[in-house]
Amino acid sequence: MAKNKTDKPPPVAVAILDTHWLIREAIACWLKDRGGYEAVWKGGSQAELGEALESGLQVKLVLVAVAKDEDEGYLAVRWLRKEWPGLCCAAYAHRHDELTRLRVYRKGAQALLCEMVEQDAVLSALGTALAGGVF
Repeated sequence: MAKNKTDKPPPVAVAILDTHWLIREAIACWLKDRGGYEAVWKGGSQAELGEALESGLQVKLVLVAVAKDEDEGYLAVRWLRKEWPGLCCAAYAHRHDELTRLRVYRKGAQALLCEMVEQDAVLSALGTALAGGVF
């Protein structure tokens, strides 16, 4: 069966790891509204994400919340890069500084998103991560 020129590719399956359920929901809605992405898993702990991945969860990208003064998100990024190297990993922070950027990069995230990044830049960053680059 030939594809119609108007057929869109399926959305990229995304997992969102953030302890704040309201933020997870907002990001999931934003990604869906922009098209091209769908949050197929949302949760608050690395253990929950690990169980889901072990149970066969299929995602191409994991978005991980990081916080300036908390290690949880950074440890999750490092764990993802070590245990699930085939997954793209992007981090986001509501407040950040140069140390946050450096920590995220050293732990292995391919992108860092923050509140000051324009919407088009967010989509470009995710696309860059999915293509194997760093943003």
